[in-house]
Amino acid sequence: ELAHQTLYVKDDTVFNESYASSIEQILLQQWLSDAPQQWQAYLNNQARHNSFLQLVLNNKQQREALFNGDLSDQEKRDAKAQSVQQLWDDYQRFKQQWNGYNGYDHWFEKGLNNAQLSTVATYNELLPGFMALYKATNQNLSQFIKKCESLADLSKKQRHQRLKQFANP
Repeated sequence: ELAHQTLYVKDDTVFNESYASSIEQILLQQWLSDAPQQWQAYLNNQARHNSFLQLVLNNKQQREALFNGDLSDQEKRDAKAQSVQQLWDDYQRFKQQWNGYNGYDHWFEKGLNNAQLSTVATYNELLPGFMALYKATNQNLSQFIKKCESLADLSKKQRHQRLKQFANP
């Protein structure tokens, strides 16, 4: 929440929350820099979390394309059910890749809906771009914040495009 005090852009929740998530990761990295075992444990957890996020974000994009398509309402409902099942199946494969890790089971047990998927995207959709921008500043937090402030001066669409470009050069 303190990150929002350094930078907050009105009407751009995805930017704001992804920025706060990036500040969290950056400061955690700095805090654990003298604790290599804890840092490695964090990196392992983060890799697993990033894989999970990618599953969810990919599914969210598929749903958005579905809802924006020309299908009938019934066809959309049927396709949504298939999408939910696909996410569940993908998650089961994910768990196998991570030696049965079940830390996200509780998330699935709540039942999947659009709001739940959107929440994951809100906090993480632009995070890869922010982290790439941080690396581009030679991991200088002051420069990183200045670059983020420059992004805040752009339109919402331009901000998001730039961050996605950083993530996928």
